[in-house]
Amino acid sequence: MAPNAQIEFTGIDADDCHDFIRYIRQRAFSEGKDRDYDWMARFAATCFAGDALAWHVSLDEDTQNDWKLLEKALVKHFVEGGERSISQISAG
Repeated sequence: MAPNAQIEFTGIDADDCHDFIRYIRQRAFSEGKDRDYDWMARFAATCFAGDALAWHVSLDEDTQNDWKLLEKALVKHFVEGGERSISQISAG
């Protein structure tokens, strides 16, 4: 992907979430913004689409505006939440 290419995050599965987090980190590093959690959160906000956008809008303002909080929320919802759903389907 070109350095300035924009991606779209829809949250389809855990791998999509991992790729998105990695993309945001890499983009921030390439811009010299990897310690600017406000910038990272604002940039990430431009990438949400579909159900992931609705989820992002539902978050509290502190989480929306701080990459470290947003990153944790992403993992909790799109990775850990998805794994629980898969486990429940397997057990059921």
